[in-house]
Amino acid sequence: TDRERQTDRDRQTGRDRQIDRPTARQTDMERKIERERKIERERDAAEKEGARLRAQVQQLQHNQISIAHHLKVVREREEAYKEIKELKLQVTLLQGSHGGGEG
Repeated sequence: TDRERQTDRDRQTGRDRQIDRPTARQTDMERKIERERKIERERDAAEKEGARLRAQVQQLQHNQISIAHHLKVVREREEAYKEIKELKLQVTLLQGSHGGGEG
């Protein structure tokens, strides 16, 4: 019969109707696997983003420390300049009150 010939042809070409069409269970499993892979990809992406952000925070904290140190140095320098200016003024005043300071 035609049906037998079709079945023979299917066997010869390696096709079997049950293999050709996935069962509902197979389809559900494939969907579940794909969902799990998607979740895994999203988790990996989130972990990478988290690592990138942690590195950025660390860099910013380092920058903040550097800036604080720089500001401290600048303030100390300003204090030193102020002190030098006051000392020069005292020297000038003392020289003036002693007739120039040189004999």
